[in-house]
Amino acid sequence: MKVQDVMSREVLTVSPDTPVHEVARLLSEHHVSGAPVVDADGALLGIVTETDLAHRLAAKVSPPRSWLRALFSAAPAEALDYAKSRGRKARDIMTAATVTIGEEASLEEAARLLEEKGVRRLPVLRGGKLVGVVSRADMLRALLAPEAPGPVSADDRALRAAIQAALREAAWTHAYSIHFTVRDGEVTFYGFSSPTEIQRGLRVLAEGVPGVKAVHFPGTE
Repeated sequence: MKVQDVMSREVLTVSPDTPVHEVARLLSEHHVSGAPVVDADGALLGIVTETDLAHRLAAKVSPPRSWLRALFSAAPAEALDYAKSRGRKARDIMTAATVTIGEEASLEEAARLLEEKGVRRLPVLRGGKLVGVVSRADMLRALLAPEAPGPVSADDRALRAAIQAALREAAWTHAYSIHFTVRDGEVTFYGFSSPTEIQRGLRVLAEGVPGVKAVHFPGTE
């Protein structure tokens, strides 16, 4: 499988001029821990995360640095810390996105980068433009859900992206680790041994996505 088969395509992004308080609100409302920062042309500038926001909040209650420590600190690092702790816009507090990946890369390559760099997500670029994000959660879903034989069609990838977007919008799905595959327009959810209210909700959610032909729950049908 490739990155494009499992990545999230409907990605929350913010502009460099988005106010910090607006970034915090968006992350909370969309139940995500970070958002890429892109310019008007879709070029990736960086990522603003919950960690960046927490750093800014922590700075408000941290004691001022001693003059001796400041004397021996590197000026560029001090300037960056000043900007991130006092900045009012996304561009001021974001972390530079130094680790990215292409959509044609293998899942093995994505897993290696996530592990080596110690990051939770990788921006996916095409020609320098952001086209998606692949996260540790995406990788886990790919590992736990059986892979359908043969290449995944563009239509099935689009359906998968639409279902993932619907799952993110449904608050009741956030407490569950939901794994599914899409093959020839048919959606298969895994991890259910008996009919449940969640299964019923997932069936309605998937059937509401245009193009879905059928929904299956192995072991319960």
